[in-house]
Amino acid sequence: MSSLTDACRARLQAGEKPDKVWDTLRRHLESLTLSELSAQAAQLEACADHFPDEVRWVSSENYCVMTEIDSGSREGSEWKFENFLSEPKPCFRFARHAAYNFDNGVRPLLDFAGRRQIRHWQFDNLRYRSAAELAEVFTPEYFRESSGAALSWLDAGNDAYFSLFKDARQWQHWQALSFSWLRDEKFSAVKRWIDLLAETSVRRFSMQSCTIGETGYRALVEHDFIARLEELELLNVYLGNAECRILINGKYQPRRLKRLNLEDCILSSGKPEMDGATFVDFIQSAFFSCLEDLENRYHVIGPEGMAALVRSPSRLTMRYLSLHNSRLGDAGLKVLFDNAWPALREIYISYDTFSAATLNWVKQTPLFGQCPEVAVFPMDGEHIYKTVK
Repeated sequence: MSSLTDACRARLQAGEKPDKVWDTLRRHLESLTLSELSAQAAQLEACADHFPDEVRWVSSENYCVMTEIDSGSREGSEWKFENFLSEPKPCFRFARHAAYNFDNGVRPLLDFAGRRQIRHWQFDNLRYRSAAELAEVFTPEYFRESSGAALSWLDAGNDAYFSLFKDARQWQHWQALSFSWLRDEKFSAVKRWIDLLAETSVRRFSMQSCTIGETGYRALVEHDFIARLEELELLNVYLGNAECRILINGKYQPRRLKRLNLEDCILSSGKPEMDGATFVDFIQSAFFSCLEDLENRYHVIGPEGMAALVRSPSRLTMRYLSLHNSRLGDAGLKVLFDNAWPALREIYISYDTFSAATLNWVKQTPLFGQCPEVAVFPMDGEHIYKTVK
C-alpha cells in the first residue's frame, strides 16, 4: 500500500495533474474491501488530503441508485439517478466531491448531505426553481464547511439569489468556484457576481456558457483576486479582440496562473472571434508568465502564436499542452517540436491539418522522445499516438 501512496505523492510533487493522479488512487480505493480499507485508512486518508476537494470523487454507483435507460442511441444505454444509497459503499469516506441531479427535488440531497462530509457539490446543468430551493442547499453550514461550489443556471439578475451570496465573508475561504450558464443580457448583473470574488481566497475559477460582456471582463481585472488565481477556465464564453485587450491591459494581472483553459463561444451570435494577432499579444501578457497547463479550443493560435509561446516564460514551465482546431498547420507544428520545452510531458493536438511528411518528422524530434504522451490527430490522414506508462 505504501508504494501506491508514495507513488501518488511523487506524481503530485512532479507536477502531474491532480485529477489524473486521483483517478489512480480512486480505482484502488474502489477495489478494496471494508476490512482492507479499515486497515489502510490512516495511510489512505493522509494521501487523499494532498488532493483538492473538487477532484476527490468516486464513481456514482458507490453512493447512488441508478437506473439504466435504453435511449435508442448507437452509443449504448444511459443512466438515470433515482436516489442515494442509504449507506454508501466504504470507499465513499474518501470523497469530498459528489454530483447530484435536481430532477427529484432537493430533499434526497439534503437528507444525504446531512449525514456525509461533502465539501464540494458538483451541480452541473441544474436549474434552481426558486430562491427557497437554493437557500436549502447553500446554508450557513455549507458556506462554513465547504471548500467551493459549482453553480449553474442562476439568473444573474435575480436579487433573491444574489442575496444568499452577497456577504462573501461567509465563503471567503473557498478555494474553487465555477459558474455555468450565469446569464443576463444586462452585463452589470453578471458583474456583481464577479465582484464578489474580490473578498474571497478563490484560486481556481471557471466560467462556462456565461454571458459576461466587456463589463464582466473589466470586473475580472479590476480586483486583485485575479492576481491570486492559479487556474482560470473560460469555456464557451465569448472572448473577442476587445475582450482580450481588456484582460491584457487590466489593472491587475494573473502572474501566478498555472492553468488556462479557453474554448471559443458557440453563442457569439455571429460576432467575430479573437484573431491570431490578438492571441499573439495575449501570449506575450502576464497570463503566460508561468503556465504549466494550456488548453485551447477553436481560438486561432497559428504559427505566429506558437512562435510567441516559444518566446514566452511559459516555454520553461509548460507541462501539458492541448490544442484543438488552433490552426497550427505544418509551420506551427514544426515550431512546437523544433524547440526545447524542458518540463513538457503531454501534447495533445487535434482537428488541424498536417502533412504526412511533417508527422513523420515529428516522430524523430527530441521533444517527441521526451514526452511520455503525444497525440496528434489531424482532420484526415495519418495520426500520431504515443503513451508510455
